[in-house]
Amino acid sequence: MDENSNKRILEMKQRLAEKDSNASNQNWRSDMERNVIDPQIEKYRTQRRPLSTSVVIDMDSFFISCHILDQPHLAHIPACVGGTSMISTSNYVARKYGVRAAMPGYLGSTLVKEISEGKETLTFVKSDFKLYKRKSAEVKAILEEYDPKLKMYSLDEAYMDMMPYLEVKMNNTTMAHEAITKHLNTTASNNNLKAHLPLHEAFPDSTIHTDVQNLLNSIRQK
Repeated sequence: MDENSNKRILEMKQRLAEKDSNASNQNWRSDMERNVIDPQIEKYRTQRRPLSTSVVIDMDSFFISCHILDQPHLAHIPACVGGTSMISTSNYVARKYGVRAAMPGYLGSTLVKEISEGKETLTFVKSDFKLYKRKSAEVKAILEEYDPKLKMYSLDEAYMDMMPYLEVKMNNTTMAHEAITKHLNTTASNNNLKAHLPLHEAFPDSTIHTDVQNLLNSIRQK
């Protein structure tokens, strides 16, 4: 612990000792705990969600996958985005040979050639950030059907909270996906996503976990 921290701790101890010696009520600590600290703890406890339904979407091999959509043959040969100096991402065929992101391209090419005994070569695809931005926007539009307030801090990563969607879906089992999305967009624009019924009170955690997994599977299919 640094010197400044030790100094602050010593000062606080001195103030407490002075308060103890000057206080007319010797039980002031217990009173403060009961009347001030405990109510504050309870206030924050009731505001805290009992479980988390936050989801991180990390689109693996995103750049090369964008190219594969336009050039399907790339899915069946060792391929990567980048050049001989540096690889930004590789497909799964190339990964079998140890080709990875942030690897020098000449090294990846050598790995494929030597491990395949000359039967295969590594194909390099030129970066196309206009394509990546377009595909990222398409993915974001799908994800926003489930969380209109999601955050994307890069082209291939999204951070979502599935709770509002689940709260509507699980309390209205006949409500269609499109209607849930419309409801979420309406409430999100008002900055007010309220639960119909708190899930932890209505459903066991295992059921909520299963529904989250089902939702993620439906997103993958899109």
